[in-house]
Amino acid sequence: MITFFDWRRVVEVMGQVRFAYIWPAPALLAVALYFGGVRWSILLPYFGIRLKASKAFLYYLIGSFYGNALPGVIGGDAVRIGICGVTEKKPVADITASVLVERVWGVLALLAMGTMAIIMIPVSLRSALGPSVVILVPVMAGVSLFILFGGYLILGVVLVTRVEHISGRSKKIAETILRVIGYTRKIPPASMTAVFLLSAFFQFADIMASFLLAKAINIDVPFTLFFAIFPIVYIVTALPISLGGLGVREGALTYFLNRVGVLPSDAVMLSFIIYLNRILVSLIGGALQIIWKPAVNSREAGVRAQREEGDIPL
Repeated sequence: MITFFDWRRVVEVMGQVRFAYIWPAPALLAVALYFGGVRWSILLPYFGIRLKASKAFLYYLIGSFYGNALPGVIGGDAVRIGICGVTEKKPVADITASVLVERVWGVLALLAMGTMAIIMIPVSLRSALGPSVVILVPVMAGVSLFILFGGYLILGVVLVTRVEHISGRSKKIAETILRVIGYTRKIPPASMTAVFLLSAFFQFADIMASFLLAKAINIDVPFTLFFAIFPIVYIVTALPISLGGLGVREGALTYFLNRVGVLPSDAVMLSFIIYLNRILVSLIGGALQIIWKPAVNSREAGVRAQREEGDIPL
């Protein structure tokens, strides 16, 4: 994507940066991750795991730190699941199930916001994006709802009636799926509503951070356009086909912004700035892990020392 850069244009844009729009972007991204941590902490008890929102936020930050160098969001989630499993001493399968449910609601909230934004953007921008792009987000929302709830009902009915006739590895997978379905059925409507709203706040803060960075480099488009195109950008970036979504994000964002008149060089520059903003915020997670891990180790060392001195029983 670096071939899209017009270096004269880059120098010109960087000389006109509006710094007032830059400083809120890291704060908004950090707030988004905090909403993610709170959302996860609400879901975890229904999967047999109790975790304070502050600790869930910590795991989120650490996961985001590793996610910048691992494929898609899956890499960061895998780190978050692993850390939670080791520190909380809970089954990884149950933690994974909670993260899966969390991500599903995140996608649904994102697509719902994207569908609303498609309706709200000016007709001229809808025309510039083209009918195939305009219809894509609402179609994705409808298909996701159909697969989610249709698949949920079908799996629940079919597996319950057929699990006794399944053997070997397939039976273990079926029992795991039934356990996850059983967990989700315990989640009351009030908690699911809270999870959905927190997912919406998460996505809103994240997208607004990107919108402000666009304003900083004088890309002046309606904020509703960002909410209309970012669901697609985020979903393709989440695919595990590049490290931290690098390259995929730039390609998707450049394609959409170029259709509404933004220069390719400016669009790629914005995408890299968004990525740098993510790295900046995720460095907090890396730093906290360095501080937090020795604290755990020092407590363990203290316990071992006390045991050696005979102060506490083995």
